[in-house]
Amino acid sequence: IAQIDADYICMLNNDTEVLNASWLTDMVGLAQQDNIAAVGALLWYPDETIQHCGVILGINGEAGHRYKLSEKTAIGHGGRILLAGRLSAVTGAAMLVSKAAFDEVGGFDEEFTISLNDIDLCLQLTEAGYHIGYTPAAQLIHHESKSRGLDTEPTKKERYGTEVIRYWHKWAPRILNDPYHNPNASIDDVGCGAAWPPRGRVPWLEYFDGVELPTPRPARYFPLNPILLEPGGEIECKLQVPGETINAIDRVTLWVLETEPYAIEAHHFSIGDTTTVAAVPSWLHLGPITIDIDRIDTSGSFKLRHDGTTPVLVEAVTLYGRPSLRVKVEQRYPTTAARSRHGEQTQMTVTKSSS
Repeated sequence: IAQIDADYICMLNNDTEVLNASWLTDMVGLAQQDNIAAVGALLWYPDETIQHCGVILGINGEAGHRYKLSEKTAIGHGGRILLAGRLSAVTGAAMLVSKAAFDEVGGFDEEFTISLNDIDLCLQLTEAGYHIGYTPAAQLIHHESKSRGLDTEPTKKERYGTEVIRYWHKWAPRILNDPYHNPNASIDDVGCGAAWPPRGRVPWLEYFDGVELPTPRPARYFPLNPILLEPGGEIECKLQVPGETINAIDRVTLWVLETEPYAIEAHHFSIGDTTTVAAVPSWLHLGPITIDIDRIDTSGSFKLRHDGTTPVLVEAVTLYGRPSLRVKVEQRYPTTAARSRHGEQTQMTVTKSSS
């Protein structure tokens, strides 16, 4: 891209097929509207279900294509599939970008070597004051990862997990507050169904603010770099809080795997003075262990202790070459800052500093 002297750059995957002759003209036309820096297209799977009609931040814990797998007759809420408009991000599989805007933000963050670089670019552009456009007038077939394979393949999991964590560290406050996605709509559902429980704050209800690293789907990454926790062992965890977040937590959930197939003894996990007696985790799949605690300051450290008769594996991912526990932390009563953002959630990490 640095060698190209043109007003616009079109990035196009090698696994796409053009459906309408005017696709590029339509994308350039929208890109010439005031302050639009990048434009995405309507992409179809070969079976005529939707592959992409725009990206929702935070969906499935990362970033997902809205209305993915919808039938060809689908129109979306208020016709959003069929209408040109602004979004937070579009896929780089077929993206037209202003060369001037691209250069202004420094182009791609090349630390995202394979995944999420297109989402990161869109977020950089919107942070610089530009808009991201989507036009259904440009239509292509996208075979999605046909040539490079899927990120969930064993040889790609570690690289992908690291990119996801980097994405959360860089954009945490924005990922769970996409201004182009209704707060009453789910971020666990690419079909944009109703969120339950509601993502918007209900003032008269007691509720938890929950945050999780790096995704709600632990089995997707495990085992990458699991941490073996022996009976009587401790892991010191330091919370690293990106941006404005809650300042204390009340509950920690981690995912544990039993190492002995015929273990019958329950395990005890403790943080500070609080101990949870957990049923024996399965040795076939991860089981969540939740510990209610008395307010941990997220700027400090805490120790996770395990007492039991057999070792367990605690789920972890690799972050910058070091193992990081993946936990969900929750706050029962949000801070004033959180209330002002209507219950906005954000990410925080728990890293293994010693054991």
